[in-house]
Amino acid sequence: MSSTSYAYFQSVLYYLATRGCQSDYALAQIEYTLPDKAQRVPLNVYRALLDFAVTELDEPLFGFYLGQHIQLADYGALGYLVDACANLKDAIKALLAYDVLVADIGKAEFVEAEKYAWVGWQLVQSAHNSALNEDDKQLILRNMTAWVATARRLHQLVFAPTRIEFSFPLNSDEISTLTAWFGCEVQGSQPANRILFPNDYLHLPFNSNNPVLYQALKQLNETQRGQLQLTPSFAELVRQTLQQQLDLRHCKLPILAASLGISTRHLQRKLNAEQSSFAVLLQAEQQRRATLLLGTLPLAELAWHLGFAEQAAFNKAFRRWFGCTPKAYAKK
Repeated sequence: MSSTSYAYFQSVLYYLATRGCQSDYALAQIEYTLPDKAQRVPLNVYRALLDFAVTELDEPLFGFYLGQHIQLADYGALGYLVDACANLKDAIKALLAYDVLVADIGKAEFVEAEKYAWVGWQLVQSAHNSALNEDDKQLILRNMTAWVATARRLHQLVFAPTRIEFSFPLNSDEISTLTAWFGCEVQGSQPANRILFPNDYLHLPFNSNNPVLYQALKQLNETQRGQLQLTPSFAELVRQTLQQQLDLRHCKLPILAASLGISTRHLQRKLNAEQSSFAVLLQAEQQRRATLLLGTLPLAELAWHLGFAEQAAFNKAFRRWFGCTPKAYAKK
């Protein structure tokens, strides 16, 4: 079951208190009793608290304001590891390696190109749940805003991304508010949640860099990750297997099931129980690779790489996914 750390959940209650909503009242409204500090909080409880906050404060961008107030302690041991890193690139690597300790509810990605780099984050369940709820919006807003707020604190400068992309719709007022704080173009209804920025930022040194402390904290995070003993869902196993393939031409359900050592029917039942399917997971991987590889390969070759029999079929699927042709998307 997906969950968050006690500290990450508790930080929401602390922020609500600054907005005049006391912890006891908030917990009573979602009918939850705080566990021992060593225990984790289920994802559905974390979602319920964010959903309550949106309604109670009448704040559609609650996750955004919450993310601005992130503290290193809210991330637990990972926060202090990030603080001891040499630069942003090392911090991102630490984040990707140990983000599960804070909340195992999403999957982070990092891509470094010649001039720009980007960090992306997708909710684990978004591959089989196309309709985002209000609380999903708040989850994403908090996470993305917190990353930028943390980067600004560690860089000791106004970290201004090149562009922020969100997977959910945004109205004009929301875009205006987000643009003012992020200091860059903000887009809604995008294929993924991404923060794009000049890759020069990756190598700017952190004032708090501490190599000795970094090694000690890295070992601590490694130990905690081992103690967590997270069992990947079958959807995550399929997703990881698909991402490891050189291309998607031969990615069929029976072949993939055999690679996992189970029958096709057994895998189908497990995915259905997780409200997912092989077809949806394969399409999600096709979409991910399409956005990554578009412009690096001829369209016919890209279609072949993604497992389409012909380019026309790929063009049709791309328009269904993103609402435009591959060429129009590349220009945009």
